[in-house]
Amino acid sequence: SASNFSTDQWFLNYPRNQGGAYFFDDEAAEGYVALNYPLLQERLIFYGGARVARFSRTLYDQFNQPTLDSAVVGSEVIRVPDRTKTYYLPSAMLKYDVDYGKYIVRAVYGQTIDRPQFREQAGASSVEPGGAAAVTYDFRSNESLQGNPGLENTLIHNADIRFEHYPRPGEFFSFGVFYKHMDKPIQRIANNA
Repeated sequence: SASNFSTDQWFLNYPRNQGGAYFFDDEAAEGYVALNYPLLQERLIFYGGARVARFSRTLYDQFNQPTLDSAVVGSEVIRVPDRTKTYYLPSAMLKYDVDYGKYIVRAVYGQTIDRPQFREQAGASSVEPGGAAAVTYDFRSNESLQGNPGLENTLIHNADIRFEHYPRPGEFFSFGVFYKHMDKPIQRIANNA
């Protein structure tokens, strides 16, 4: 029908009882506490904090049933990870004013979480016979995509050091380096079967 088309894409809706659909319940609760502590007559400032984040996600199949604790991905049976997790994510910054506002050095560290998109986790058929895979189609890349319910959240460690110079009001020069480490990054894998 005309409602399935727009200027740059079209949509194909499957009836729920014919597969090709997935549903999620997704909950997030977060809190943050921080401390700003000046030292050395406010030339050195410590700013630290922690974020507590609790995420819960339930994936349902095309029949609106919660998925089992394992799934078939390709020809491999995988265990679906626990979908409710609590993370404690620290952050800290040290700022040192070398020359009363003209030269500043900052060092920062923090942890963050990257959660899989819904379509990245949906799509593998259940172990029980007759489970249909939910496959989404990406019109931009011209690919059919099937998710992996075994994907876990990615824990990211971020660190950077920055040197700042303020020659005159309204002007500044900054030079910095950063480091990023991702634990269990999410990557797309091509299946040419």
